[in-house]
Amino acid sequence: MMSKKVFLRAAAFAAALVFPVAAFAAEPPVEPPPAPQGILPPMMGDMLTVLGVVLNVLLLIGVAYLWASNQQMKSKLSKVSKLPNEVAHLSKNVAALEARLAPAPEPKEEPAEEKPAEKPQENVPSWQPFVDDYNHLARSMDIPEAEKACENFVKIQKITMLMCLDHAAQLDGKPAPKFVPVTNVSASVYWASPLPGVADRYAIVPNPLIVYDEKMHEEGGMKETFASNYESGTCKHMDVKLPALFHNASGNWVIDQPGMIHLEP
Repeated sequence: MMSKKVFLRAAAFAAALVFPVAAFAAEPPVEPPPAPQGILPPMMGDMLTVLGVVLNVLLLIGVAYLWASNQQMKSKLSKVSKLPNEVAHLSKNVAALEARLAPAPEPKEEPAEEKPAEKPQENVPSWQPFVDDYNHLARSMDIPEAEKACENFVKIQKITMLMCLDHAAQLDGKPAPKFVPVTNVSASVYWASPLPGVADRYAIVPNPLIVYDEKMHEEGGMKETFASNYESGTCKHMDVKLPALFHNASGNWVIDQPGMIHLEP
């Protein structure tokens, strides 16, 4: 049989299990304690939440706007960076078009150069062109074909060739060397060129082929026909400063005015 002590312990244990459960079943449900209230009322909290959502939406819209503006600005900057090249290209095209459309420039009239006042020309003797041509010929007597050049000159200038036959001849009691025509260039001593516009008047120059020596000076009629710088020796070059002037009276060649020559060895 179960001892009294053990029985009592079992009864106490059972009672301990039953009574709490019964007590729990018998007691009415307890309401949870009210939540403690915050600083702001509930309605204000809801408004702040809605405001936060709105602000987030606006923030997203602002970010999207800034992104779009940034892309547009980059596009504009890209176009601006290309603008100088486009402007330069356009300027070239415009310049080429203007050059094609512009009328041809009129030639500029250069200002007339002021010519120095010409000195009044002195009366040029009619024999001067003949003497200039003669002096040019006389300076070229060292060439091999000098005689041929003299023959051509005589023909072109229509020259009458003379020689002095007597340097001491007299005419009417006055000294008048006697000159006669010859036909050979090498035999001639004087060349007579007719003066333009004057009948029977001639400009006389020496034959540039002759050698001027003392015999020619004293006996050839040279000192009567020309004043010169001759002193002695032999001279091969002659330059006429003034021709002698002759007139032909019925075949007589008369000195009207002696000439002047310059002699060089």
